[in-house]
Amino acid sequence: MAVIVAIVFTFVVLFLVLGYLIDFRFDFRRPDVSPLQGRRNYLRGCGPFEFGTGDRAVMFLHGIAGSPAQVKDVAKRLAADGFHVYGVVLPGHGTDPEDLFGITWQRWYEHVVAEHGRILERHGKVSVAGFSLGAALGMRLAMEHPVEKLICISVSSSRLFHDYLPSHWLLRAASFLSSSARTFPQRLPETEDGPEYLIYRSIPMDALNTLVDLVHDNEPRLGDVKVPTLVIHSKKDVASRPTGAQLLYDRLGTEEKRLVWFESAPHGLMHGSDEDKAILHHEIVDFLAN
Repeated sequence: MAVIVAIVFTFVVLFLVLGYLIDFRFDFRRPDVSPLQGRRNYLRGCGPFEFGTGDRAVMFLHGIAGSPAQVKDVAKRLAADGFHVYGVVLPGHGTDPEDLFGITWQRWYEHVVAEHGRILERHGKVSVAGFSLGAALGMRLAMEHPVEKLICISVSSSRLFHDYLPSHWLLRAASFLSSSARTFPQRLPETEDGPEYLIYRSIPMDALNTLVDLVHDNEPRLGDVKVPTLVIHSKKDVASRPTGAQLLYDRLGTEEKRLVWFESAPHGLMHGSDEDKAILHHEIVDFLAN
């Protein structure tokens, strides 16, 4: 009897979690749109950027369903400190959520490799700073291509949302209930060149599933990351659990690594308090400069 109760309770919890993710919409609409056709213009403030004129290059990679707008503030601060900073738009981002249907992490990675090669040819050396999905892609790049230094902010791991629930299977199950998951973006103050939201208001399950595929594919190869690496994470991160960040950090193959914890910052560390922003900027500049 106790076993039956435990099984029922587990299924109820899983159903509630799935319902929270997909908002019980049971939406199976899948638009006939290729994310690679590039037919849309970028949303206001969501396109690629280039700041600074310094010799030392830093390539920034944004998070899932986001755009370079997520990392623009810290990038501008780095440019003021003498770095040449590039913001890359991952395919399917900065336009419309429909452009993420059918996307794969391999397509994101191919674009990152191409942009890295372009910047490398111009500067000779490139450091990579990634947020969330961007950090996971940055790790992949450091495994296979010449990266001077690597910065991982709120890095995505296999422990998404919960320390013990299997995110891989949870998201696969959610895909049977809806084609998209909801997000919780905060509307931004209207500015001339700023976006209305930092992330899409929904994310196709295709994108979430391929993100999980990427982090699972990365984990056995973390020992191949041999470059100096800075990992920055919040102990209160609900989107990418701190235990996952610690696991990734412990498995890195480089001896030149540093892990910085924020006590109560959100997943989007770049948009926390003014004090958090100052600490983040100091840690990144200190790491890149030394």
